[in-house]
Amino acid sequence: GKTNIEYNGQSATLVSEKTGTLTATDPETLLKKATGWQAPISQMPYWISGRSAPSDSAPKLDAQNRLISSVNGEWR
Repeated sequence: GKTNIEYNGQSATLVSEKTGTLTATDPETLLKKATGWQAPISQMPYWISGRSAPSDSAPKLDAQNRLISSVNGEWR
């Protein structure tokens, strides 16, 4: 079925046939409600584009200044 996820900076909403409508204050809390998983998904746009997120610690870069690895809480 179709699933729609929206985040407006203040609340996150997931609407699907399986779960109905779920809302939370942020994407991480919504993910936890919907799946039971915990992950820093708000940081994904940074990681997908090869950059360290502002909340990451210990970013490692290669000689061309590209991100090799980073740590966000317990996520590596």
